[in-house]
Amino acid sequence: MIDQRFYTQLSPIALVDLAKQSGAQIVRGDPQILVHFVSSLRDLTAGNIAFARNKKHLTDHIPTGGVIIADRATLDVISQWPVAALQAQSSQSVFAGIANSLISSRKSKSRSDLVSKSAVLDSGVEINPGAVIGDDVHIGSGSRIGANAVIECGVEIGRNCDIGSGAHIAFTQIGNDVRLMPGVVIGGQGLGVAKGQEGLIDMPHFGVVQIADGVTIGANTTIDRGVFDTTSIGARSKIDNLVQIAHNVEIGEDCIFAAHVGISGSVRIANRVLMGGRVGVTDHRTIGNDVVITAGSAVLHDIPDGQTWSGYPAKPNRRYLREVATLSKLSQQTKKKPGN
Repeated sequence: MIDQRFYTQLSPIALVDLAKQSGAQIVRGDPQILVHFVSSLRDLTAGNIAFARNKKHLTDHIPTGGVIIADRATLDVISQWPVAALQAQSSQSVFAGIANSLISSRKSKSRSDLVSKSAVLDSGVEINPGAVIGDDVHIGSGSRIGANAVIECGVEIGRNCDIGSGAHIAFTQIGNDVRLMPGVVIGGQGLGVAKGQEGLIDMPHFGVVQIADGVTIGANTTIDRGVFDTTSIGARSKIDNLVQIAHNVEIGEDCIFAAHVGISGSVRIANRVLMGGRVGVTDHRTIGNDVVITAGSAVLHDIPDGQTWSGYPAKPNRRYLREVATLSKLSQQTKKKPGN
């Protein structure tokens, strides 16, 4: 279900009209059924529509109703399911077009004043020059909004927060005692791309960002909202400058990320994880509690609790150090050979 603080549900559309609009073909289901919402495949129910990219996604999640957009290769898997189906050459690109017909992102009404009349500012809130506060924003007592910051409609900011100059916050719920340094961008659309008939198109995002109490986020860091779900930062986590956190990432409590860390989409990070500068984590990885990842490492695999990993690609630290020592010895031996 979409968060109505940030998104507006448009009128439902009959399946037959969606097929005409998108160029897809109805292969199962009543053409007159109404489609109300978009959904992930995992959460698909009657009245919603989702897409499936491959058979793996279909076998992982068996819905109880709704509409699935699929290509020819996946239709045989869903033939016994209680769902309607649209066949399309590119399920992702068709889904993107349909999604924008069913849901729109809320935008504040155009106005000359910088602080919306519908915004709620509790006692002791400080708004500095040039800051823009959108419709239905709620800012808790004692919080400070820096000069030229933009707080988009529906955003909630807790008590005693400090939002730096030039920050941009949208589709986000922020807890208490949070510090956002200048230039952070929270709640932007992540990198989701589908290949359509006319080339690459952006996948719409309908999720949110949640930042728990006591979090600090450094200057010019970016945190993308989820595609359907939530991008979340756990309590008291500390994130350095120039960090990128992609859509659907979940970060636990008391984590520390140094500058230039990059976390790809749908990564799950547990509690008390430390990442050195320039660590990169590929998508859909799971990192356990109390993990340390040293600077410059590239994480391509899941990491169990309590381990230290290093290297490119990253591996358990002792193994990495042994391999480095072995390569150093081989290099020295090669130098000692005649003619070298």
